[in-house]
Amino acid sequence: MDTILIIDDDEHLRKGFERMLTEEGYSVRSASSGEAGIEIIHANVPDLVILDVRLPGINGLQAFKIIHEMEPKLPVIIMTGYGTTETAIEATKMGAFDYILKPFDIPDMLSQVKQALEAGRFMRSPVDMNTDPERSSREALIGRSKPMQDVYKAIGRVSSTDATILIRGNRARGRNWWHGPFIITA
Repeated sequence: MDTILIIDDDEHLRKGFERMLTEEGYSVRSASSGEAGIEIIHANVPDLVILDVRLPGINGLQAFKIIHEMEPKLPVIIMTGYGTTETAIEATKMGAFDYILKPFDIPDMLSQVKQALEAGRFMRSPVDMNTDPERSSREALIGRSKPMQDVYKAIGRVSSTDATILIRGNRARGRNWWHGPFIITA
């Protein structure tokens, strides 16, 4: 069961959101400040954090920076009722999974939660390179072609950074694998 941590000082929103996510089958914890959320993460890392920008004590972006330093592969959705372009850009540059304005559409938010959890699983799962997909129990990067070599090189160039990248390609017809050409974006 995926665990989600909600960090928001608005008790009504936090409790309502907690109830909704619990009904969706998630294990939910909550905190009313950035400091309290960070303590929870220190004790037991969740699978996703949903973090408000305006908080008592340290603000959401400061809390996000600390969380990201502790757990760089932990997806964080930042939300606010007081959105500015600068805050959205800063949150995205810092590595937030998404930036959402309150009030949000519930089906859209649930979709974002599912996407963030899936992205978190992919970021934390080990990857086999050049293995037989029939015998591998993990996700695999397979291939020795020129396009795949370019993918491996691009992954190597960004692997030492904490940048989030998206690798896109074409799904092979009738197969559970992808083939080039690939587009890699940071």
